[in-house]
Amino acid sequence: ACSVSADSVDQTVTLSQVRASKLTAAGMVANQKEDFSIKLEDCDTTVSQEAAVIFNGQQDGTLAGSLANTAGAGAATNVALQLYGPDGQPLNIGDTSGTVTLIDGENVVPLSVDYIATGAVVAGNVSATATFSMVYS
Repeated sequence: ACSVSADSVDQTVTLSQVRASKLTAAGMVANQKEDFSIKLEDCDTTVSQEAAVIFNGQQDGTLAGSLANTAGAGAATNVALQLYGPDGQPLNIGDTSGTVTLIDGENVVPLSVDYIATGAVVAGNVSATATFSMVYS
């Protein structure tokens, strides 16, 4: 197993602005993923050879698996956030990501997030919170 680096425990990922006109129908993504990562330290491959991540958070009511926009007053409508695992594939809330092969010492789990439409988007703020758990094998 490994320990999660202190600077990976509590992260804020800021996405660039996107025009609502790029997100006109449910399922459309902005195609401007923002990369982030989880750093793992003190990994011991005699204990675990692979790592994966599971995200939890408030799911969007229309598009299951995506993070709901919880921005409150002034929030954009018909938009959610889609997470992507280390393999670049969509990673739904509650699902286990693809694995990363560990080496002894430090490792990085590459991830990303993008806007995803749940309908024709109306401009506004977007915010969501997720927690994560690491799974070792």
